[in-house]
Amino acid sequence: MTEEEYCSYRDQVLKTEGFDVDRIPGVSCFHQIQPYNVDKKTWDYEGYSRLAIEEYNFRFKDANAGLEFVKVLKAMGQAANAMRFYLTLEARDLADGGKTKIYQAVVLSGVTKDTVSSFRLKPAEDEKGLLPSDNFFHDPQTIDIFQSLSPTSLQSDLQKLWVVKVAVIEKNGFGKIIFAMV
Repeated sequence: MTEEEYCSYRDQVLKTEGFDVDRIPGVSCFHQIQPYNVDKKTWDYEGYSRLAIEEYNFRFKDANAGLEFVKVLKAMGQAANAMRFYLTLEARDLADGGKTKIYQAVVLSGVTKDTVSSFRLKPAEDEKGLLPSDNFFHDPQTIDIFQSLSPTSLQSDLQKLWVVKVAVIEKNGFGKIIFAMV
C-alpha cells in the first residue's frame, strides 16, 4: 500500500468509522477493512443484521423500542481474531409507526459465537459517529475499529484521532505493541 493509498484509507476509516471504505485495487492487508458485495452469499450478512436488531430489541425492550429487519444495504469486513463486520441496514422502527430508518452495526463473527459490539442510527453525512443517543449501544469490551500506527504516525495524526482506548500488549517476550483505538 502506498503512502497516498494509506492516507486515503485512514481518512475514510476515521470519517465513517469503518462503515464506508473503498477497496484499494491490488492491496489486501490483514486488519484492513474492505467492502463486500451483499448480493453474494459469501457471509450471512442478513443473519448478522438480524442478530444486531435482536440485541437492540433486547436491550431496549423496557423503553417500548422495537425494530424489524428490512434489508442489508452495505457490508464491510475486517479479518481480525474473528471476522468483524460493519453493516449498514434498513429496519422498521415499530415505536415510530413502522417508519423505515437506516442503522449501522458492528458484529464480530467468532469461532464459537457471534456478538454485537455496537448498534446505532446512521449519523448524517456531516456528523461524526459514536454519538450517544437513545437508540445507541456500544460494548466497551469489544473494539469497533483499530489501526496499529507507528509512534511517528500516531504523533502526526494525534489531532485527527478520537482515542477510545489504548492497549499495550506484551507477547512472548518479543516486546510491546501499541494499538490506538479510534
